[in-house]
Amino acid sequence: MKYTVTEYETKRGSKGLIINVPDAPVVSTSFQLRAGYRYVDDYDHKSQTPHVMEHLLAGSNAKYPDPGG
Repeated sequence: MKYTVTEYETKRGSKGLIINVPDAPVVSTSFQLRAGYRYVDDYDHKSQTPHVMEHLLAGSNAKYPDPGG
């Protein structure tokens, strides 16, 4: 099986890999985020970090309030 791996980094420091298998009949994605209280410096706003990450992952926003639809 032939494949290529491309590593990338965004301007804000997020890193990722794209693994391309040209003849594969499927697509798979996986996201891992370092979210949670231990990554927040401002103790008064710690409870908002998981909530923000939930919205980023689920895609719920003013235009699409339901992540399933």
